[in-house]
Amino acid sequence: MAQAPLSSVHDYSNKNAKAHESHSELSLLKTTRKAASAASAWLKGHYSGTVEDS
Repeated sequence: MAQAPLSSVHDYSNKNAKAHESHSELSLLKTTRKAASAASAWLKGHYSGTVEDS
């Protein structure tokens, strides 16, 4: 397998990043929000469960 030089890979990912920057930032924000709300919901359920148990 031929390996591409690191600089061309870097250039390619830079172009890609610029092209998709706004879109990926939006989806990352949505994903982060979903993860955060899921985590807080789990924590609430987990801690209220342990409080009720004891």
